[in-house]
Amino acid sequence: MKTLAKMYRGQYRAVEDALEAWKSDHDEAMSVCDLEEVVRTCLRLNDSARELVRSAWELGFAGKALDSEGIGKDVLQALKAGVVTWNSLAESVEGRVAQGYTVESADGISSALAEIQALAANFAARWPFARKEEIEQGAREIAAGKFVTGEELLRELQGEGS
Repeated sequence: MKTLAKMYRGQYRAVEDALEAWKSDHDEAMSVCDLEEVVRTCLRLNDSARELVRSAWELGFAGKALDSEGIGKDVLQALKAGVVTWNSLAESVEGRVAQGYTVESADGISSALAEIQALAANFAARWPFARKEEIEQGAREIAAGKFVTGEELLRELQGEGS
């Protein structure tokens, strides 16, 4: 999972680098063709990002996410890289359209950006990250004596009285 997340984050970053190089390109007509290829690449990456999120949840629900915090951070970093890349791509496409060029798939960019933003926000909200507030509250409860030992919990689950 970590490898896939890093790969997709790297691919989004590579697209971001390509966009920076594209901005300095002087052959406008050819650069529009290049930009169209970047849009197609990002659309494929969104498919991969959805699959990455699906796989992370599948691992988690199967009890195979041994480092759920690390998996969550890796997936979220990849999704955030997608948001940054789509924002940059939208800006580049808008510039070319404003110059009178037609950019293939330009009309799908805002929905693709919204999709990756929603995917990132949903993942960040639902993934079981260790949240500082919850850790601090747990520490306060332990300090106040509001806890059950593992032995007590086991007895309760087995139906034995304390």
